[in-house]
Parts: sequence; C-alpha cells; structure tokens
Amino acid sequence: MTVYAVTRFNFPTPKKSSTPPPSLLSKSLNGCRAVASGVGSCAGKLLSGIKYGTLSLPLDILAGMCAEKIGVLPSGPELTASTCPASAFSITCSSQDAPILQELQGNQAFIDAISEQMHRVITKKDLFKLCVIWAPVSEELLCRGLIQDVLLQRLPSYLLKKTLPGKDTLLQSRVYQIARVVLAAALFSGAHLIWKGAVPDTTALAQAITSIFSSVVFGAIKESSLGILGSIGAHAIQNLIALSPVLLSKT
Repeated sequence: MTVYAVTRFNFPTPKKSSTPPPSLLSKSLNGCRAVASGVGSCAGKLLSGIKYGTLSLPLDILAGMCAEKIGVLPSGPELTASTCPASAFSITCSSQDAPILQELQGNQAFIDAISEQMHRVITKKDLFKLCVIWAPVSEELLCRGLIQDVLLQRLPSYLLKKTLPGKDTLLQSRVYQIARVVLAAALFSGAHLIWKGAVPDTTALAQAITSIFSSVVFGAIKESSLGILGSIGAHAIQNLIALSPVLLSKT
C-alpha cells in the first residue's frame, strides 16, 4: 500500500491597511495644493518673461537707431511709440501729420474738435487694455502659438512621422528651431504694416523694423521652458514701457 504525505501550506493572510482611506477634506486639500502649484508655476513663467522682455528692450531701441542712422527711417518722434500701434494711432490723431487730418489743414477749429473727440474715444484705460493685455495675449497665441508651434513644428512633425518615419527628429535640430523663430518673427513684423494709413508711414515702418527684433526674443522665450506664458509677459512689458509716455501724460 502506498502512503502519500500531505503537506499543509499556511498562506499568510493579507494584513488590513491601518491607513484610513482619504477623506473628502484631504482630497479637497490635495486638489487645492495642485491648483496653487499650477498657478504659482504659471505666475513664475509670466514674471520671468517680463524680466527677459525688459532686459531685451534695448534691442528695439538699437534697431530703431540703426535704421535711422542708415536712412531707412527719418529722425523724429515716430520711434517713441513704435512698439504699440494703438498708442501711435492715439498720438498721431492729435497731430496735423495724421493722414486722416491732412486734407483739413485749412480748418484748424475742425482739426482741434476732431482731436478732442479722438482722445475721448480712445482713453488711457482703453489703450492699456488694448496694448498691455489684449494685444500681447492675442498676438502671442497667433504668432508663437499657432504659427511657430502648430504650423511650423507640430504639423510638419506629424506629417513626417506619417510619411517618413524616423525623419521627424530633423525638426528638433537647433537650425530648424532658429528658422521657425525667425520666420514667425518676420510674419509678425510684416503684420505691423497694416497700420499704414491709420498712422504715418514712417511710424508703421518703425513698428515693422523694431518689432522683428523683439519678436525674435519672444520666439526664443516661447522655445524655452517658459513657453507661451513667458512670451506673453515679455510682450506685455515691452508694450507697457512703450505706452508709458501716453499713460503718464496729463492730457
């Protein structure tokens, strides 16, 4: 007769966790911490962009001085508001050089009345909201977000992955990165020429020349870890500095 030995295995029973499940209060606190961390990160990028935008402002001034030196731009007040077209429009509306008033030189009373009405329509508060808030946000989302990021980076990368797998790494090179920054800057600069007619031609040309340098800075900030928030901050502070003579004036 064969005897089989039966071995009894005692499997350890899993211990119950002594940690209680997170309560609704702890979940809420964790969510608040995550939100606060995200807000702090966004604010840090925005402030860093403001810092770099301020430090790079001499590039705009240098570009205007060089353009004036070689005769591309005449010497005059056109460069004072070259960064923000709306501020230039506000300044030139009260000037006899404004295109809208050139045909009315013989009627000074009518010119003065029109100038007064324009200053009432375009207030300092309106200029601040337009140049320091709406323009930087909309222009950066369009030029750096849509053109530089989506059309010149994400879309070509997607198409290369589909057609030539493995070749999309070419779009990560430093050369292509610089190329898309410069191309987006050129498009941004050319867009400032649409103000011709609303402001003197020299003012529109000054805006186009100086903005290409600042736009390269905005694009470089966008390519860094600061992202689109950094470029918005840099754009906003440059517009604010350009607009400060108008905002601080007593009229």
